[in-house]
Amino acid sequence: MSLNIYPGGLARLVQRFEKKQTPMAQPLDYLPPVDCDLAAVRSTALTPGMYRPDTLPKTTLERVYLEITAEFEGQSAFLYLHAMLIAILRRRPIAEGAERFYFRLWEEQGDWLAQHLTTRWRISAATTFGELGRTAHQRAVGTGLSVMFDMIKLYESERALNGRQPTQLGKRVPADTRPDLPLGLGPYMTRRGDLDRNLLGRLLQQANQDRLIYPLAKVMIGDIMGDSGTVFARMQRRKGIKPTKGSEV
Repeated sequence: MSLNIYPGGLARLVQRFEKKQTPMAQPLDYLPPVDCDLAAVRSTALTPGMYRPDTLPKTTLERVYLEITAEFEGQSAFLYLHAMLIAILRRRPIAEGAERFYFRLWEEQGDWLAQHLTTRWRISAATTFGELGRTAHQRAVGTGLSVMFDMIKLYESERALNGRQPTQLGKRVPADTRPDLPLGLGPYMTRRGDLDRNLLGRLLQQANQDRLIYPLAKVMIGDIMGDSGTVFARMQRRKGIKPTKGSEV
């Protein structure tokens, strides 16, 4: 009998994902006009109720609005606008005008967004590019960045359960005593392998082909290259490669 670690199999996974995509009523009511001055929005600090409609319906959107407002209160209203658009774009069918509005943000303020978003919202932005990108490069790079960061989160969370610090190398054991990898995968050649470099280099090369997603990709890949606590950094230490100072991304 075959093993299935997720009860319900593939069909259940899809059903659960689609259940989260139910549409929200009149979502653009919680945003500034689609033709607004984005520079002005960026320079304005978000205050409670700034974009709240006169009547706040008792819907899922109410909870989303209140959560995002609480997160960005006192910060640039542009960050609120970006987050709300992502929340709206997660639902199907997509509200008319929301997709165009979202890409306008990145067309006009992409460099600023890439620098000021937290890691959480950078990942969400990448996921949105992966799902709705206007070019093949946007969709490929967005999906690649999203999956890579999600896998880093999953792997590092499991590591933390063992109590091992992110910069701590586990004990190295002889090759002939190491357990096999799952799924029939061959082991990564720690000394000579370039899987990690190829992962980052391939994404950056593709991002170079699209000016809209490049700022986001540059910052996210730069974050990985500048953090000493990920599996990428630990593999570099295993190879005896010391980090250099300054950004070379």
